[in-house]
Amino acid sequence: MEAKAELAELITEISTYLIEPFAALIRKFKSVIFVPTSYLNIFPLAALTLDGKPLILEKSVYQVPSLSVLRQLHKKIDRFQGPASISVLANSGGQGKGNLPFVGPEVASICKSMATKPVNYTTLTQDKLFSILETSDIAHISCHGDEVFSSPWENVLHIKEPLKVVELAKANSKAAIIVFCACLSGRGQINSGDDILGFAHVVLQSGGLAFIGGLWEVDDKAAMLLMHLFYQEIAARRIAAAAETSGVSLAGCWQEAVRKFYFLDNQSAREIVEQLITVWAKAREEGIRPEGEFTYSRFHLEKLKESFLLLDWP
Repeated sequence: MEAKAELAELITEISTYLIEPFAALIRKFKSVIFVPTSYLNIFPLAALTLDGKPLILEKSVYQVPSLSVLRQLHKKIDRFQGPASISVLANSGGQGKGNLPFVGPEVASICKSMATKPVNYTTLTQDKLFSILETSDIAHISCHGDEVFSSPWENVLHIKEPLKVVELAKANSKAAIIVFCACLSGRGQINSGDDILGFAHVVLQSGGLAFIGGLWEVDDKAAMLLMHLFYQEIAARRIAAAAETSGVSLAGCWQEAVRKFYFLDNQSAREIVEQLITVWAKAREEGIRPEGEFTYSRFHLEKLKESFLLLDWP
């Protein structure tokens, strides 16, 4: 709770300087793009407040790691056009890492929403991973992640073998979005030019249009719920867009998923977990259960659902 109070205080203070002076202008637009400098690169700027509410609740928010990346992204279209190639993979463990029981239901839910099958991480090679990143319109990876403070190029994702930032820099991508649902995957270090070096920078420089990663250690329960909402929103908007021959704004999908997550209460949270339990129960039969140790995932889902009864919801 102390960390939460400290973060709330920082959000209020930074909003005073970054948002309030431009509030009238910001209200006129649907989107806000931040190109932060220094340590604001690793701050959740979408949480800054406009009219007393988090900015993400009212606007699509982009956080770009550098001006050079912004120039590159400016040339691309911010719309996901279907049909599309979608790749989802996960590793619930890792070398010396604890198990992530909610990763299984998360991936099964994504595959169900997006009508795809999970990639088998046990047979994954670096070449195959690069091929996935180079050919997929959406690439989602759930696993453990680590930050190496001595060098941002050594930051790592624990997929099959540890994948470092410096190795990922060799890949090219055409993806509309790449999601690393992993601890610290959105962090990096600031160089002398105030650019941030890390997975986000490398993914966007490699050609990816958008990136989602963790700025701190990820709560896999919360991540599962948020990703469930995010991909459900993409799937629903794809159907609507197909009828109108238009594209889907991924930033808009993310904003709506965050809105739904923000306003969860006991009933809606329990309903989502019940959906996940239903999906997970049929995951093996439908071929959407990822490889890994998920023996107790159903137990953890049931326990999570019951725990919501004990929370003091706002």
